[in-house]
Amino acid sequence: VPKGEINTPETEQAIRTYNPDVIVVYGTSLLKNNIIDICPGKIINMHLGLSPYYRGSGTNFWPLHNEEPEYVGVTIHTIDPGIDTGTIIHQGRPEITHEDNQHTIGNKTIEVGATLLVLTLGEVEKGKLKVHPQTEKGKLYQRKDFSTDNIQHLKDLMEGGLIEKYLQRKEEVWNRVKLIS
Repeated sequence: VPKGEINTPETEQAIRTYNPDVIVVYGTSLLKNNIIDICPGKIINMHLGLSPYYRGSGTNFWPLHNEEPEYVGVTIHTIDPGIDTGTIIHQGRPEITHEDNQHTIGNKTIEVGATLLVLTLGEVEKGKLKVHPQTEKGKLYQRKDFSTDNIQHLKDLMEGGLIEKYLQRKEEVWNRVKLIS
């Protein structure tokens, strides 16, 4: 769907015409109720972030910015009217190593997400999809929260050894984050 046209009457009509078993979205803007209501529970999102801990935009930027690399990850979830609040299907985290930077971590997260998405679609096909409601609110970040100061802060953290410090304390903080697998 072309940028800016996800919630249009034309997209709504196309969905009604195709009557899909499932719709997968990744990197889309927020879906409005006119789209969600056509296929409730059948729209699956690959969200680069661990919901409910980090929802909205830049949700793998903010855990690094907040010195919480253990919260970098991906959530496969159903879409509902909230922002990354749908039922969780799967979650995963990339393996962060000494050689990583924010970009390699992001790429690794996408790889984890693609694997989980393939798993999810197999479960949909077999009728074995299990969903788990979100019970916490977490943190919500929006595009307006980004600033050059925040970007500089993360750059300074990365240059100051954020990844090394995380890897030294990984065993202590890794299990703090509860995932649905």
